[in-house]
Amino acid sequence: MADHDKHVDDAVGKAKEGIGKATGNESMQADGMKDQAKSQVKEAAEKAKDKAKETASEAINKIRDAKR
Repeated sequence: MADHDKHVDDAVGKAKEGIGKATGNESMQADGMKDQAKSQVKEAAEKAKDKAKETASEAINKIRDAKR
């Protein structure tokens, strides 16, 4: 997911939450909170994936170095 898309999802969620609060629409408020949480989960998953790739790369390099 593009970084821009994550920010858009979060902004849309905040807007929904705010509109829901302002109008007393609990369903819209909850949807906004859900959208924000989903954006945060995607961000965390992307960070975990990047860290896993980095760790795997480091491990491969250490194995290569040990074989020399």
